[in-house]
Amino acid sequence: MPRVHFGHGSTGRVGSEFQSQALRRKCSQNPTRRYDNHRLRHPLPGYRMWRGNHSKYLYQSYQSANYGEGEAQKEYHQYFAHAKDPIDSCKANEMEYLMIARGIPRVLPLPKPQIPDGSVPKWHWKSWHMPYNSVDIWRRELEYPEHIPSHLGEKYSRPLCVLSPKIKYNQLQGRFLKELRITVCPFVFGYGNTLQKLATDFYKVCTSCKNLIDKKQIQLMYSLEQSLPIIEITWVDDTIYRPPLLEGSSAYDILQFVMEESFLVQDRLQAQSIKLPEGEYPDLGSWNSILEYKLSKKAKLEISQEEAEKADAAKQKKPRG
Repeated sequence: MPRVHFGHGSTGRVGSEFQSQALRRKCSQNPTRRYDNHRLRHPLPGYRMWRGNHSKYLYQSYQSANYGEGEAQKEYHQYFAHAKDPIDSCKANEMEYLMIARGIPRVLPLPKPQIPDGSVPKWHWKSWHMPYNSVDIWRRELEYPEHIPSHLGEKYSRPLCVLSPKIKYNQLQGRFLKELRITVCPFVFGYGNTLQKLATDFYKVCTSCKNLIDKKQIQLMYSLEQSLPIIEITWVDDTIYRPPLLEGSSAYDILQFVMEESFLVQDRLQAQSIKLPEGEYPDLGSWNSILEYKLSKKAKLEISQEEAEKADAAKQKKPRG
């Protein structure tokens, strides 16, 4: 007697000497494995020769990968890399452009981009050797004048970015930040993870030593009237941003809000052809400024070491009297 669990699926095979399922191919029409592949089954395992004799990366839903296929957290992913849709047939309305009615082919013109004729785009060359958080990578490649936001006047010389980088920030970069003001009321007190604690934790994160920001730009204000904490950020173009303080969020969530808004501010300033501030801190979006900053820091360190050695030598030469 084969060792099986009795049930609806195995009652027909109980008396047999071996299970007939073992003789079948995995890709064949197998009614007992509905959960494994709930699409149409074909008898040959390599029937998709136009896909390179494999049937992987077929998912179209929020479930980005089954066990063993694809790393969904990578920047380059096989599923998003190929130009075709993985299932490039049976899409809605795709057959409207080529229909055969009563034996006569009826071909409709394919849809065109909604850009007027005669509009000359500016080709923005993008190199993937740039770091991910630089604005240039997230700009569109063909910049038509119709893409420039017209409701903002004639200030903009190029369209804004269509994407923003998917970056988890863990430090504050104050290149476009003029002032950061955190207002708390010392008379509002509570236990646990309150908004007051969230604002003060954000103050701790901002004043930590690893941030590329001048600590004079950060102000902690005390209000005498009882109010909820407020975080106000003034950018270099004098616009003000107030990140939302949400219950249950951490200081690094606020940091993420601020840095994403900082990217948008940088994009706006560059699109308006405004000269960006050349401060002591580097632009982390370009390798050259990072290298200049590191080399200047190294040179300053070497100069200070030489001065210390000279001072030590002068002290040793000085006669005791």
